[in-house]
This record gives sequence, structure tokens and C-alpha cells, in this order.
Amino acid sequence: MSAGIHRPYRFAASLAAQECADLLAAATQRSFAEGQELLAQGDTSDHVLILRRGCVKIVASSDRQRAVLLGLRGPGDLIGEMRYLSGAPRSAAVIAADPVVALIVTFDALEMVLRKHTRIMGEIARCVTDRLRWADRRRAEFCLPVTMRVARVLYELGVAAVMVRNGGGNLDGPAGVEIPVTQRELGQLVGAAEVSVQKALRQLAHSGWVARRYGRVSIIRLEALRTYSE
Repeated sequence: MSAGIHRPYRFAASLAAQECADLLAAATQRSFAEGQELLAQGDTSDHVLILRRGCVKIVASSDRQRAVLLGLRGPGDLIGEMRYLSGAPRSAAVIAADPVVALIVTFDALEMVLRKHTRIMGEIARCVTDRLRWADRRRAEFCLPVTMRVARVLYELGVAAVMVRNGGGNLDGPAGVEIPVTQRELGQLVGAAEVSVQKALRQLAHSGWVARRYGRVSIIRLEALRTYSE
């Protein structure tokens, strides 16, 4: 597999049984409707989230530009850890792309769990590092054709979705999954104009690897995207 493609890291999957049980005991569970904001950009709330079900969009904006999609997160992902680590206001908003169920862990409760299970801090650091590497890869790929950049991002997002559906690292079984991302948002992820992403998706759809839906992209042949991306 090429250096630019990787299997996604899932925070919850990295935890031992007792670590997971203690975090669960320290958390409260909450449901969010599609389109609802889980965390607001700039807020100073004192909790992290662990996604149990559904997908969220990480979105940032400024006074001079509309919102930009920075990434997608799914079940097992830790959300809001940068505020815990840095103490700074949240740098992006988190919005439910589907109906979402999340665990809410206050900073105080997290501190208590970390005192008992110091190893978890290393997994939080690994989570941050993985996301920084993902962003670095996207920037390094700007020299590649847009269609290849789109295929790579869709492959990685598809792998994440299939792993969640299959309950772990298994990629066997049907590959068909839907990614809740618009063409404009996909362009933001790969650093390309929306019209270029449209052309890329048409090419991938003509090959029978993806299908375009309203506000979503369906991945039909995951392995074909991997082969093309390499």
C-alpha cells in the first residue's frame, strides 16, 4: 500500500476493556439530530466527546470566508481533545452529518480516568498525531491530478466506514458505503475547485467505482479506488 494511504486510527478501538469501561462510567450519553451542532467554534466548554454512532463534520470558518470542511469523524473517534490539551477555545465546529450518539466526558472526569489509566494519554497523543499526518498528506498530494486526489480521500473515508460497519479492522464483505460529503466539501478536503471535483467524480462514476448522491458519495468498488490511487 502506498505511503499516502493508511487505515484510520480509532481512539475507542485502542482502549483496553477496563479503560473503556471506566471512560463509559465517567460519561453521559447524548443524541444529536442530523445538522445539529455538537461543539461550536470558539467556545470554551469543558468536555470531550467520543462518538458511538453516526458521522460528524469538522468545520471551520472566518469572518472573510464561508465554512470549510476540515475532516469527517465516525464511531470510535475522540472529539474536542485539542481544547483539553491546549486550553484554547475550540478552533472548529462539530456538526452531525447523520443522527449521532456521543459520550460526553467532562475534563474533570477525564482527569480522574487518566490518573488511573495513564496509558490513555498516549492514545490521545496518537489521535492528534494521526490527524496531523492526514492533513500533511493532503497538502503533499496537491501536485497529483485531481481525480487521483479525490480517489485517495474517498478510499480512506471508505475504509473508515467499512471498518466501523464490520466492527473492527476487517475489510471483507460488501464494500458499498455512503460518505456524507458534498462535492464542494470534497473539493475543500483535496484542495481543488468544485468544478474539478465534479469532473473527477464523473470519471470515477463512469468507471463504476462511485455513484453521486445528493450531499453524499456512494462508494461501490473500494478496492478499485485503492488500486487507482496507488
